[in-house]
Amino acid sequence: HDPLMKSFQSFMESQVLWFLLLLWAAVLPGVQAQVHLPIEVMGAEGTEVNVTLSLTAGQVAATQRLWLQTHNIRYPEKASLRINGGAWVPLNNTTATMLATSQTYGGIGGSFAVLKMTLPVTPSQLVTGNNTLTFRFNVSNGLATGYRIVKLNLLDASGTQLMPASAFTQENPATW
Repeated sequence: HDPLMKSFQSFMESQVLWFLLLLWAAVLPGVQAQVHLPIEVMGAEGTEVNVTLSLTAGQVAATQRLWLQTHNIRYPEKASLRINGGAWVPLNNTTATMLATSQTYGGIGGSFAVLKMTLPVTPSQLVTGNNTLTFRFNVSNGLATGYRIVKLNLLDASGTQLMPASAFTQENPATW
């Protein structure tokens, strides 16, 4: 019960706390939130779903396109996307480049429900750190209640995916 010893213990406890806070602050920037797939944009017209992408400065600088694999975008007015609160971009055959068989069979409004597409993205639309992609279900055709983003990634000029597989988690269909 020595006052000097009590003062020393209190000092040491505060030093340990500061050390732990500094350690946490140093480790935290390396921890990236995972994107849970599929992204379900379901509900009433106007429903919006936000997804956060944690990006490095290198990923931001290299980004040229957003790659999407979608399910059930069957007509051009159905879906829109915006990046970091920017302008809404409708997902249609004019704004998006359909890939492979998605293009061959008509893209949005064509034969396939699952489509692969890219959209142009400039590094000025992105920031180092957290970026918000907002997907919106614009309007129903009287039958549809939404759509899914099955997969996504950012591409560089050569088409290389910039986000590692570890940036995503995939829902297990067995739990549906």
